[in-house]
Amino acid sequence: MATLNGREFGEISGSPVVRVLAGGDTIANRTFVCDWADRFLMAKDLVGNWDITGAPVWTPPQEFPGDDSFFADGDTEVIDCVVLPYFGPEAATGGNVANTTSPTQMSGTALYKWAAIEVTYGLKEPISDSGIGFTPPSVPAGTKLEVQGDFNSQVITTNSKESAWQWIDTPVRPVPTNINIAKRIGIQNYIIRWSRVPKPPWDEMRKFEGNIGSISILGNDGDTVKYNGAKFTKQSHWFNNVPLYIIDYSFSVRERPWNEFFDPDTAQWLQVQTTASGSNRDPFDAVNLNDLFAFGA
Repeated sequence: MATLNGREFGEISGSPVVRVLAGGDTIANRTFVCDWADRFLMAKDLVGNWDITGAPVWTPPQEFPGDDSFFADGDTEVIDCVVLPYFGPEAATGGNVANTTSPTQMSGTALYKWAAIEVTYGLKEPISDSGIGFTPPSVPAGTKLEVQGDFNSQVITTNSKESAWQWIDTPVRPVPTNINIAKRIGIQNYIIRWSRVPKPPWDEMRKFEGNIGSISILGNDGDTVKYNGAKFTKQSHWFNNVPLYIIDYSFSVRERPWNEFFDPDTAQWLQVQTTASGSNRDPFDAVNLNDLFAFGA
């Protein structure tokens, strides 16, 4: 039989299977057979696992093999894994050679002779898209990014100033100061889901709320990107003995830098600062928002 990290396993007849779903997604399944006692260690090796005794170390999953056009090596990920007793007529080797030992329940115990491990593979879809003006941040291997967004706008109402606004008329006349002028600015809102995270950056998630970027992030100038906050979900992973987290970050990207405000006297966007001396004079402090996508201590 074939071995993986010193554990023997086989693959049953009829495996693998590739499915093209009605919605256009493509998935594949492989079914392996191993000794019942090795079932969880074998499954961990197949789907990938974390070691967080120090800095997180990711052992990647076994990729879908071969030259199949749907699943070129490096383009797939394990999206599901099922472990169950195996009662089939064979525990095949890599050449689908029948195993002569019949898999039966062991007398007086809840154990079985063989385990079947069904692994589902899916395509890893890149989330970068120049059409929406979004570039994903770099994240550690073993974690995953997804994005949801909307195109919106902010309407700013300002007091008109005779020196800045005028009626397009004949003759041209200044707009009276008792009339408010509305000014629109475009804003893109993103929810970036970072999942399978073993050690979230808790300090940065708290301290960076309401801050803008000091360097480029999400494919935009940092001063146009504001971090609004985060939600998180803890997942119980007894299988790997490592709790993983799903983090939903909220960002808003503005057409103009967040520290610029509309000046009704000049009808221009201008940067502002507090008149007080010292540091942190800007309305929005600048930090490296890319640190939100690095593991915490």
